[in-house]
Amino acid sequence: MEEKIHILIVEDDRSISNILKLQLEREGYLVSCAYNGLEGVKIVKEKKIDLVVLDWMLPQIGGIEVCKIIKSRKDLPVIFLTSRNRDENIIEGLESGGDDYITKPFKFAEVLARIRANLRKYRGSKRGVKEWRDLSIDIEGSTVYLEGEKIEVNRYEFYFLRILFENPNSITSRNTIIRRIWGDSEDEITKGNNLDVVVNSLRKKISPEERQKFIKTHRGLGYGFK
Repeated sequence: MEEKIHILIVEDDRSISNILKLQLEREGYLVSCAYNGLEGVKIVKEKKIDLVVLDWMLPQIGGIEVCKIIKSRKDLPVIFLTSRNRDENIIEGLESGGDDYITKPFKFAEVLARIRANLRKYRGSKRGVKEWRDLSIDIEGSTVYLEGEKIEVNRYEFYFLRILFENPNSITSRNTIIRRIWGDSEDEITKGNNLDVVVNSLRKKISPEERQKFIKTHRGLGYGFK
């Protein structure tokens, strides 16, 4: 069964949240609601959210700050839904990372159309994204995500993962990886040591507390995904 698209509504007006939730669920979406900024950020961090509908005026943390926090941690569309309709408000919302902006009062048909359009846009932009279990890599953006959250990696760590993602079900030899990352620079011992440093560093970043392991060493052969 195909997993439902999960939408988060961050809106302190419960009547608006309830109406949107009911209508979106009728369209087949999974919907969660948050009634203040902190709760919205917490849900995005803990759950797999595909799109956020976000009010501007929120208790505890305002919508602009919530949008910035979400965008710094997750790669997903954020649609502002707010009564603030001045041009400078729209510009500020979009510059904070918002992908779209709808003003109140609104028609549900417009909200639904904007949600569908932004989901299509993100899916299209993710054609360069490759996934292995909860690990994903954005080739064009040179970024790595674990469970949807961005992981900071250096260029050598990114190159290493990119090589493994090219053939995720096979083993890539150490010599192949070394040659593709470092070429003819430095001596063989140094390059081998550099590769060991890259692998050890990545394992710490993408396998926190070893709750899940991604990189497998095939002794005498090379590396692959586990």
